[in-house]
Amino acid sequence: MTVLVPAWSPNTDYLLKDYPVTVAINLQDEKYCKALWSLFLAQRWMEQLKTVAGAEMQGLLEAVNTEIHFVRSCAFQPLPECLRFVQTNISHLLQDTCSQLLILKPCMGKACQNFSRCLEVQCQPDSSTLLPPRSPVALEGTELPEPPSSQLLLLLLLLPLTLVLLAAAWGLRWQRARRRTALRPGSWEPKQGTS
Repeated sequence: MTVLVPAWSPNTDYLLKDYPVTVAINLQDEKYCKALWSLFLAQRWMEQLKTVAGAEMQGLLEAVNTEIHFVRSCAFQPLPECLRFVQTNISHLLQDTCSQLLILKPCMGKACQNFSRCLEVQCQPDSSTLLPPRSPVALEGTELPEPPSSQLLLLLLLLPLTLVLLAAAWGLRWQRARRRTALRPGSWEPKQGTS
């Protein structure tokens, strides 16, 4: 836990502020279970992030992963279909991970709660959930690129068809011009040799 707070401060040079990750937005609001579920989902991201991080960042991610590695020993049920995710920046995920560890800190090493009921990730019963509150610090950096519009995709798909049609039109025009030249009387006569 001591590694997280200084390492993930908003001013750190190690953050990949624009790296997109997903966070669950509709976890059931049970204090300790929700914190455990969030860490479980974050730990899955830590494994993926280590594969794309540079040497400095990889060391920090390994330290975070060590802090939350205990969730791998929990026998979680498969994720429910009702779970919804929203795309955000890595800084939001890391700050949320730190917050969830702080929530669980009083229970670590103590028997303050039986976590066996937390092994099944639960969604909020209402399917129309709100997006998580946005922290201006957590989401700083440039905005994520907009997904390509369907019109652009359609244009890209029509480009090869257009090129084929243009080639076919040019080929037909060339053939017609060639036939016209061949059908004109006297337009193509072999030269008479002088004897």
